[in-house]
Amino acid sequence: VEWDDAGRGKNDGAYKGTRYFECSRGLIEEVGAENKASFVRAAKLLLNVGFTEALRWRYSNDVSAKESGSKEDMYIQSVSGQRVNIELVGKDKVMSKQSQLGNLRAVYLPDSCINSAGEEGEIAGVAE
Repeated sequence: VEWDDAGRGKNDGAYKGTRYFECSRGLIEEVGAENKASFVRAAKLLLNVGFTEALRWRYSNDVSAKESGSKEDMYIQSVSGQRVNIELVGKDKVMSKQSQLGNLRAVYLPDSCINSAGEEGEIAGVAE
């Protein structure tokens, strides 16, 4: 991964003398940082997520649209670092309201890796 923030990286695309990829020269020359890339396991990457896909994944009641268990299990992390499962009272009612995508006035999609707004008219189609 080549980062927009050059100070975030650990290398320049090479590891132990073997070059795996080339970083663009523009940012290196602009900020003077050679370490603007990192190696990331493919399983950790989310690629090509459109706005409507992220929206449906976050707010849809359709479990098949979500990764198995990742949003269904609600928990907090204790001070000691242990995962404590919790039950949200009224969760079904909240989810039912939020799944009516056409009625949403604001959405919160942090860490969704959205890379495009989608095709023309796609966002408007969500409200139908």
